[in-house]
Amino acid sequence: MRVDLRSDTVTQPSKAMKEAMVNAELGDDVWGDDPTVQQLEAKLAKMLGKEAGLFFPSGTMSNLCAMMCWTSRGEAALLGDGNHICFYEQGGISGVGGAFTYQCRSNPDGTLDLDELEYKLKNHTFDKQGDLDYHHCGVRVVCLENPHTLKGGRVSSIEYQKQVKDLCDKYGVGLHLDGARMLNAVHALGMYNEAGLLEFSAPFDSISFCLSKGIGAPVGSVLLGTSDLIKRARRIRKSLGGGLRQVGLLAAAGLYGLEHIAPKMNLDHERAKKLHKFLTETCGLQVDACETNMVFAKIPEPTEFCKVMETVGVLVCSPDGVSVRFAFHHQVTDEMLDYMMEQIKDFLSKK
Repeated sequence: MRVDLRSDTVTQPSKAMKEAMVNAELGDDVWGDDPTVQQLEAKLAKMLGKEAGLFFPSGTMSNLCAMMCWTSRGEAALLGDGNHICFYEQGGISGVGGAFTYQCRSNPDGTLDLDELEYKLKNHTFDKQGDLDYHHCGVRVVCLENPHTLKGGRVSSIEYQKQVKDLCDKYGVGLHLDGARMLNAVHALGMYNEAGLLEFSAPFDSISFCLSKGIGAPVGSVLLGTSDLIKRARRIRKSLGGGLRQVGLLAAAGLYGLEHIAPKMNLDHERAKKLHKFLTETCGLQVDACETNMVFAKIPEPTEFCKVMETVGVLVCSPDGVSVRFAFHHQVTDEMLDYMMEQIKDFLSKK
């Protein structure tokens, strides 16, 4: 048996998803006439309460483009030091976009300290007359991530998101969500319905939504926001090399995932919680809080553990060399989970 929990990006398109891709109606998206892409962008914009959407090959490009929409060269974004944009996207916001980042410390639950956030906004944003101490770089946007991957898939509350939005409004800056796994957060909050999705998304001026994680599509992300922001994003996307032609092939996979996989993502959470209980209660291991589809466990000799597990067909990873990450997705079954737990128990019995 092969069980791959290295990430929720490792899913393979099902036969039904492939059929949807093959049968997709296509056009040339650079010309703006691919109907399947248009359908995907419109569907997500409606789901999340935004005016428009734009397809991207990846979440990294989507986030980068969003930052370039919000900032001009020499301006800044404010985000957590553990956020994906800051930690895993090669500093593209600066290297490519020419913008600076101010960083707040990411709390263990993935949130930012609101007092620290306001202090930095107060001292690094333009006033109503457009003035700012000329020693400082001006912040144009605050970026959140929910759920927070580096902190174990922790979920921020709706109240917290609204509090950050209030601060952004107070200081006249935008609020962007790196929502790569946002449907995991929505499910965890018990809000996976039309009204819940709209409430979750409401505080954000722009959202980057990933298709290749929880909903199982092979490629793609969609940036959501106002019509003006998306118009600007379309120009920037072209300069980044993100203008694609018959991309409806990929958009069709996203549409299939939204319809058939997204509603059942709570099952990934249930299996993650079952593993969490096994690791803590049966194995006596230290395991981080489990709120979504991620389990981070302190397993002895994590690098060796990953290598041994691979020999029995279980693929996991240790991103920091300290904890082992198990990332559940829709192609992990109960049978696979039971098999994996047997292999973990066998490994630990030899230690």
